[in-house]
Amino acid sequence: MKPKIKVTERMVQTTDGSRELRYYTSVDHGCHIEKQEFLDRLRDQYGIPVVHTLAVLEALQQVLKNDIGRGNIVEVPYLGLFKLQLRAKTVKNADEAGRQAVSRFKVNFLPCREFSRHFSKND
Repeated sequence: MKPKIKVTERMVQTTDGSRELRYYTSVDHGCHIEKQEFLDRLRDQYGIPVVHTLAVLEALQQVLKNDIGRGNIVEVPYLGLFKLQLRAKTVKNADEAGRQAVSRFKVNFLPCREFSRHFSKND
């Protein structure tokens, strides 16, 4: 399946201060599949009981939180890589660097090759 694409027009300000119409291409996300619908789909399409799915997802979350929190990169089969990244300000002294220079932590997800190939532009 190819994702739906949408084009949006916007008035933008240019570097010289004038305004002009520009067109942006993005994914048309359509609907939001919420938690319960996701669980119901796994139950209906694959026969996996909701309690089993929830148990696996909860265990996966705990493993990811623990291992990523230790600074490990975690590869989850059929999904991809999860790793912790941070944003920190640069400082002149080593004394000012470290944890106090960190402004934000975030979890980065890199999909596995099968995901990336499925959505390649050449399809």
